[in-house]
This record gives sequence, C-alpha cells and structure tokens, in this order.
Amino acid sequence: MNRTRNASILLIGASAIALTPSALAQTAPSSTNAASVSGSDSDQAGQSAASNADIIVTGSRVVSNGNQAPTPVTVIATERLQQTTPSNIPDALNRLPQFAAQPSTRNIGNAQGNATGNFLNLRRFGSNRNLVLLDGSRVPPTAASGAVDTNTIPQSLVERVEIVTGGASAVYGSDAVTGVINFIINKKFNGLKANAQIGTSTYGDNSSWRFGIAGGMPIFGERGHIEASFDHYDSKGLIGVGVRKPADQIPTVGGAGTQANPFRLIYNGRILTGNRGGFISNTNTGFPAALRELTFNTDGIPTRFVHGANSGVNGLESGGDGGYYDATTYLAPVRTNQAFGRFDYELTDDINFYVQGTYSSAFADYQYASVRYSSTILSGNPLIPTAIVPGTNQTIQQIMTATNTPSITIARLQSVEDGWPPRTNHVLSTNAFAMGGFSGKIFGDFDWSVNYIYSVSKQHVKNRNNTNVQKLAAALDAVTDPATGRVVCQVSLTQFASLYPGCEPMNVFGPTAPSKGAQSFVLEDTFFTLTNRMQDVNFAISGSPFDLWAGPVRVALSGEYRWLSLRNRSSVEATAPADCTGLRANCAGLTKYQHDVSSSIFAKQNVKEIAGELLIPLLKDVPLVRSLELNLAGRYTDYSTSGSVETWKIGGTWEPVEGIRFRASRSRDIRAPTLQDLFAPLSQGPSGFTDLHTNISRVTNIYTQGNRNLVPEVANTTTLGVVLQPAFLPNFSLAVDLYRIRINNAIINASGFNTTIQRECENSNGASAFCALLERPLPFSDRTPANFPTRVLSQNINAARQWTHGVDVEANYRFNLADVAESLPGALAIRALASYQPVVKRQTVTSVPPTNSAGVQGSSKLVVNLGFDYNIDNFSLLVTERWQSKQQPSDRSINYDLRPDIPAYSYTDISMNYEITLGGHKVTPFVTVENLFNKKPPIVGTQNNVPGLFFPGASGYDIIGRYFTAGIRGKF
Repeated sequence: MNRTRNASILLIGASAIALTPSALAQTAPSSTNAASVSGSDSDQAGQSAASNADIIVTGSRVVSNGNQAPTPVTVIATERLQQTTPSNIPDALNRLPQFAAQPSTRNIGNAQGNATGNFLNLRRFGSNRNLVLLDGSRVPPTAASGAVDTNTIPQSLVERVEIVTGGASAVYGSDAVTGVINFIINKKFNGLKANAQIGTSTYGDNSSWRFGIAGGMPIFGERGHIEASFDHYDSKGLIGVGVRKPADQIPTVGGAGTQANPFRLIYNGRILTGNRGGFISNTNTGFPAALRELTFNTDGIPTRFVHGANSGVNGLESGGDGGYYDATTYLAPVRTNQAFGRFDYELTDDINFYVQGTYSSAFADYQYASVRYSSTILSGNPLIPTAIVPGTNQTIQQIMTATNTPSITIARLQSVEDGWPPRTNHVLSTNAFAMGGFSGKIFGDFDWSVNYIYSVSKQHVKNRNNTNVQKLAAALDAVTDPATGRVVCQVSLTQFASLYPGCEPMNVFGPTAPSKGAQSFVLEDTFFTLTNRMQDVNFAISGSPFDLWAGPVRVALSGEYRWLSLRNRSSVEATAPADCTGLRANCAGLTKYQHDVSSSIFAKQNVKEIAGELLIPLLKDVPLVRSLELNLAGRYTDYSTSGSVETWKIGGTWEPVEGIRFRASRSRDIRAPTLQDLFAPLSQGPSGFTDLHTNISRVTNIYTQGNRNLVPEVANTTTLGVVLQPAFLPNFSLAVDLYRIRINNAIINASGFNTTIQRECENSNGASAFCALLERPLPFSDRTPANFPTRVLSQNINAARQWTHGVDVEANYRFNLADVAESLPGALAIRALASYQPVVKRQTVTSVPPTNSAGVQGSSKLVVNLGFDYNIDNFSLLVTERWQSKQQPSDRSINYDLRPDIPAYSYTDISMNYEITLGGHKVTPFVTVENLFNKKPPIVGTQNNVPGLFFPGASGYDIIGRYFTAGIRGKF
C-alpha cells in the first residue's frame, strides 16, 4: 500500500513539475497527424469525426490517437446504432457482446424489479462498476445504486459512443472498474434534423412511437454557437392478459441443489400457500379431519382440495388446485422525454465559455405479482359458507362448533383475473443536469478546462393498491350486528370503531367473493421519493512540455471536488408496526403495509481527487520498433465517508512494423461504496423464497438496509492486445484483446435469501454470523414448517472476491464489390464483434467454493455480433446477426436433474434505408425488422422457486418477438 501511495504521489508530482514554466519553455510544435477515434481504426463513421486536429480518446487524457491507446476502445457511430435498434441508443448498446443484459423496460425479467431506467453493464460485473461519461465528464447517478440511467442522455445530438473495455479509475475516478462508456455530443451541429417513427410487434402489441428534433447554428459572427434537441419515446409494453397468454408456470425447485436433492424444473407449478379461491390450510394436530384441505373454487361452495404431483419440495406441486402468481406485465409501458441545450462562445482566440443543460423524464406503470395472504377466520364469522361439507352432512360452522375449533386459516391469492385490483408501480424519474465552464489554450499548446456541474435526480414511486394490514385484519373479522342483523366488522361494534371508518367485511371463500367495497377499504397507495444531488467542480490541463528524441512527452493534471447527497422521503416507514388496537386476529407482529415500503433517510458525502497522467515516447524508427510508448497514470481520492484510496495505471504500445501494434496495461481500480450502499434506509419487498432449513418455498418479505462500515472495493485489471492493419489488405483491421479483472473486498449483498448464505448457516449448525440474516420464531434445531423465517434480512458487506477473464475480438472490412466481380455494384462493409468470457466467478464466503456464472442462465460464454452493411447509390441494407452460445439453467457447481441446456440462440435484424432529395433537403425513409424470424425465448424455470413471478424467466432473450419499425429521418 505504501509503495502504491508513493508511486501515485511521485507520478502526480512529476506531472506538476512538467507543467512548470521552465518545462513549458521546451515545448515543441504538436503533431498535426489526423487522429483515429477507434481502437481498431476501422469504423468509418467514427473516423469521420476526426479532424486534422488531435482528438483525445476515451480512456486517457493524453493519448491523442486511438491507435496508440494502451487500453482497447470500441467506437460505434450513432447512425449505426439507430439502424440496428431504432428504439434508443441504450437498447442498441445492450446488444453488443461486451454488455450483459440488464433488467430494463425492454428486458423485464422480474416485473417487480423493472423501473424506468436503461442501464449498461460491462463484463457482467454490474452497472455500478462501469462509468458513464458525457463528453468526458462524469454523468451524475440517477438510481439509488449509483448507476446511471442512460435514457437521460440527449440522443438526437449524440455523434458516437466510445467504449473503453478496461480499468480507467486512475484517469476518471471511482466506478471505472470494468470500463467507461463515453457519449460524445456533436457540439458544432448546424442546421435542423428530425426523426419520426412508429413500431409494432408481429402480434400487434407493444406499439411505440418516437419523435426527435435537433437544431444548431452559429451566432455572434460565428464566435458563438447554439444548439438544442428534444426526444420523445412512448412504448405501450406487453400486458400478458391481453393478446398474449402466460406460459406454463415452470418453477425451478429443489431443496439444496445437491446430488441427493437436485434442483429441477416442474411444469404447471402450483404453490400450496394459497390459491385463487382460498383453501383451509390448517395442519395442526387436533384440527378436524373433515375440514382439512377444503377449497372454494366456486364462491361459497366447499370442495376437496385436489393435489398435484409431488415436486419433492414442501409447498410446491405440479398441477392440482394450488395457486400461482399472475404477474401480468411482461414488458413495462414507458414514456421518456429528453431536452438538451448548449451555448458556447469564444471570449478570446484562446478562451471559450460554454453552458449546457439536460432535462429528462421517464414514466413507467406496471403490474406485478398477486396479493397473497393467510387469514385467520374466527368461529362465528357469518361469512363462513353454509353449504354442506363434502363427505359430511354438516356445514363448516357446525363442525367447528361441535369440535370446539376456535378458528380456521384461509390461504389465498387475489388474482387480477377475478377482479381484484392489481398491485401496480407508478414510477416517475426526472433528471436535471447543468454544466458550465471555460476551456482554452495556455502557453501555446496546453489545453485547459474548468467546469461546474449541478444535477438533481428524483425517482418518485407510487405503490398502488398496497394492502393495509390493519384494515385487512379488521375486514376479515366479521360478525352479525345484533341490532340490525347486518354483517359488519367486529371492530365497528366496539369503542375503537372510529379507528376504522367505512370498514366493510371481507368474504374470502371463493375467487370473486371479496366485495368491491371490502377491496377498496383494505387497499391504499403508498409512495416514496428518492433524490440524488451532485455538485462537481473539476479542472484539467494537458499538453506537451518538451520533446524527447522519440517524440513529444504529453502530460495531464486534473483535480475534482464533488458533493453528493441522497434523500429518501417515504409516506410510511418500513418498520412501522401495525397498530392492533381493537383487533382480535391477523395483526400481531406485522408491519402496517404488506409490500414495497421504505424508510426516510438523508445522507451526504464529499470527494476530493487529484490525478496525473504521462505519455512518454521511448523509441521510434529503430529496428523492430517503429514506435514504443509508455503511459502512466495515478490518482489520489479521499472520501469523507469511507476514507482515502490510490489508483494507478501502467500501459504501453509497441509497433514493431507498420500494420502491427501490440498494447498492454495493468491498473488498480476502485469502486467506492455509494450513499445507498452506506446509508440505505430499511425497506421491505416481497420475493419468492426457498428456505433450506424447513424445505418450504413461499413468498416472503425481504428487508434491506445499508452498512456504514463499507470501504472501497479494489480491482486489479490486466489487458493484452494486438491490432492488425495489413498493408496488403486495405480497409481491413483486426483487434484481439485479452483481459483479466480481479476484485477484492467486493461489496456484495449478504442476504438470507441467498442459497450460499443459507448453506453456510446450515453447515455451521446455526453458529455462523450469517444465520442472523434469517429470523426464526423457534430454536434453530426445529426444522418443522412452523420455523419458517419471520423475517429475511439483506445487507451489503465487503466480503466477496470476484474475478473474470476473457477475450474481445473486433474485425472490420470494407470493400467495393466490383473488386470481387466487375459486374457487382455497390460496397459492402463487414463488422464482427465477439466476446468470449469463460469465467465470471464470485466467492461470497471462504468456506464455500466460488461459483461461476459464465455460461449459465442470462450469461452466455460466447456472444457474437456480425453486421453486413451494403450500400449502392442512395440505398443501404444492414443485416445484423446476434448469436449467443448455449447456457445452463444455473451454476455448474449446483446439481440439477437430467434436462437439456438452454440451446444456443441467434437473432437476425435487418434495416433498409433509401435517401431521397425533397426541396433540396436529404430525407431518408427507413424500415427496420428486429428478430426477423420471430424467435421465441426458451422455456426456463423461474429463478425464485415460485411459479408465475417471472416471464419468461431468463434475461438476455427477446420476449417481444418480430418487431417492425418504420420512420423517416431528415436534415434541413
């Protein structure tokens, strides 16, 4: 650690010395060679952005030619992204091999976890371990996790996206562990351009429309420039109870994933903790046999519960009268708006002033899993059905009276199909981002800049139709009013009646038995508003203070000071207990609301950083060395909440002969804990949960909270690569880069929900500290269903090791077809991007072997994108093939029964464009077909062992099907 600190300080000191006037006096004229902005020097759209002046590429503050960058950079032009995926730029980026499929409005996974954001995840290490930049400046966090919703980027003026697939914390700071995604704005756009499009699936659903407009012009005698843009996108989503029907309920079941009790798939899965009509679930000794397992598939009519096939797990069966969760939103409807404006002005020939701002909003509204509850119905309740119990000549109440049974327990799921109001989330996210500053030149060739950023992001979430546990308890306890003979709530006849005005008794004996009035009484809306604020002041200066015999030495010095705050305002605290005053049952020990509430909190931190970077040419034009350069960077960062940390990078490039370049880098990178990691308020939400201790599967509440003792996680990254551009094959390039990332002190979620954590507790016979994450009503030695956890806790800790390695390949070739055969017209450009990642391992606890998620559900080992771009005159045709290798349902260290892997999948997309001239202006109608052959997602099990909460259950697969988009683009 001391050596690292000293190296960082020396490097920063060397940078500062190099910037002194005495060093500046040795400045030599800078290179005027045109720069390439692509690591492979082949993306023509990217190259068109280069000018005769050097362009500083992403991943460095001193490298002015992407070919000499020691860290690989992939450049994608916006035009290409829009052609392949016209919905938006983030959707298109998520289809590149370097990115893992993240839950988003397009890739929903679990509806409950789906919000308005579109997040990018490099290397499958999480969206909070890659850094998002806008023109080289940090984009403020928009989510509680610290991740950035890239829907906030002003898309109409994005010229290209540069992706650094390697550690860059020493250059840009925290979070750049797996890389950087830099959105480059066209800051000198002149004219007016617009885009309008509509889309629909082959099934006639998920209709969408988009409109974007951008304009720019020089002002004040061309010393100033002004530009602005506006984008709107509206997608109706997929609601499963409409055109499409839910697939079979296929949960993954199994007790421990061992050879003796392997995980496996069951079809037509049903849970025994509730069904749509409700059933009597009492299992206690002495309960009347005649009343056991009665169900009410028809309102008020008791029948015998029909069991399905045994699944080997308590509470789960295949078929029968059990229930499942009818999560009806497959893809959330979403609306986004983005407005951007920028003004810059040349104050002098060497000083430029600019100010720019972005405002964006995104709204999503989606349903998720059914309401489940297990209710105690006291003897004497007049809503108990009066029909005869099968096999007897008595009613339920008569049997209860004769056997002195005080109550029965009714387990049920309230289905949307039965008229129960759906539980929905209304999510409105807004982001305001303003930046202003000055830039210019000093001492001739030195570039400098200073700017100030202010941002505020708000996420307002309304949980509609949340169950008020107190009101539910009051409504379930029905009696007959002796004065009127009407059925009323028992509490209404007591001195506590004023606590429950409007209470209406709830009948739970049948699918449609609950009245509308009772539903309205027990359901309420809860909400919370989460606000992220950031202020950021930073400066940078870079240039060439002197020349060595091999070329100019380039140096950069930068500093930054950030203030961040996180505030959550909740309508009700997650820990608020239910007030059971006046209630006789169904209330004690519960929180006030059944689902999705959080706690209010305020937290803040400040961050101070200073960094330096050097590019030193070592050799040039000697035998076997056409060029050899060394790149060094160091950064010192101090967090007011988690202490100080140093990061560094050593890299270099070697070009032995023309057309062959080798590059390598080694870096120490960090991700500091976010305010959410440190101070997250206690919150709760339902999730399917399998308890290994009792071998019971059911939905329960997971309680999460922050951990103030977290420290930054540290990553060591190594990259080795080669770029080939042979002179004998013009317009061809091949880049191959190997990488290895190892993270220590990784911040992970330690949750009693996690199977590994549960195993650790079980192996210790209850002695492990992890056992505290599962609160049980009885001693650990009790393994009966009665000892199912009353609370499952979740908290972030610095405990894990994570590591990965793999290889990226990028190949490009552009040629005229006439070169192949003279009769063939047009030109063809071929681009292949491939990522092979055989290892994505994580070790949560040292006593448990690491798990490898590579090649498992949602994480293919090999992903390839192959694009063919054919152009002739005004017509272009782009065909893209997206292929991913086969997957296994889960980690191969966990045992499964005999079943096939998820097969390899491929999707074909086509886009056709034809440029016409109208009134002297270029207009391009276009048609895009995504998933041309309408490939359906594979059948996989739900990941949480409960049927119905996921559809289709695996991320990374297209659930929309064939999708048509038609539109028109124009520039005026």
